[in-house]
Amino acid sequence: MLADRKAALGTRLVVYPASRSVLLQAISEGVIATLVEAGAAVCAPGCGFCIGRTVALGGGEAVLSTQNRNFLGRMGDNSAEIGLSLVDRDCRVEHDQRCMIEDKYVVPED
Repeated sequence: MLADRKAALGTRLVVYPASRSVLLQAISEGVIATLVEAGAAVCAPGCGFCIGRTVALGGGEAVLSTQNRNFLGRMGDNSAEIGLSLVDRDCRVEHDQRCMIEDKYVVPED
């Protein structure tokens, strides 16, 4: 999905493999190299942003996450905008906060 692509300017692409075995499989299949070439920061396996580990989101920041649930303030500031998505969808967050899913724009509701 990310081969020969780069993360959009002004975005962070952060990857937390679910487990050590997932990380090792991703390394052996070349997935980690593809992610790094796309500009990803690959972190230690396990939970990360979803539980506020490492850098928490600031006020007004937006994230598209593949975690399975979220609640207010879980990933940082209460005013951060958090969307949940599936890993296998081709989805890009645009600057105007539209989300491109399968060539159709999905605009967040207020």
